[in-house]
Amino acid sequence: MPFIFSNKFNILIRQDAETANTSTPLGIIPSEYHVDIEHFESALPTKKKYHVNEINLLGEGDIFLLYTDGLTEQNKGKLNFADARLEEVLKEAKHGTAREISDTIIRELNAFYPPEDDVSLAVIKKI
Repeated sequence: MPFIFSNKFNILIRQDAETANTSTPLGIIPSEYHVDIEHFESALPTKKKYHVNEINLLGEGDIFLLYTDGLTEQNKGKLNFADARLEEVLKEAKHGTAREISDTIIRELNAFYPPEDDVSLAVIKKI
């Protein structure tokens, strides 16, 4: 589930099942329209439509985080960087650019517990 950090209230807001649609991870099953399908038939099943969320909660300076489980699960699931440190890291880094915030999160994650799994992170900051 994505995270939203509220600049105004200085807190990390966790999305839950009521506020976020969940489905097959994006990119696992290609949509029915895909540029490659125009040239050859897909060997994989396709999905007609993905349901997406529309979040209108972002205010000035808010940060939207999309991530893989490498950000939240360390030490074979015994530790969780998001629970232990993410909010504090965002409080410290919130005035930076999206790139600076991303770099800070990754640096702090490595200091917390070096990831055993891949980490994909997208940081979107509303200016």
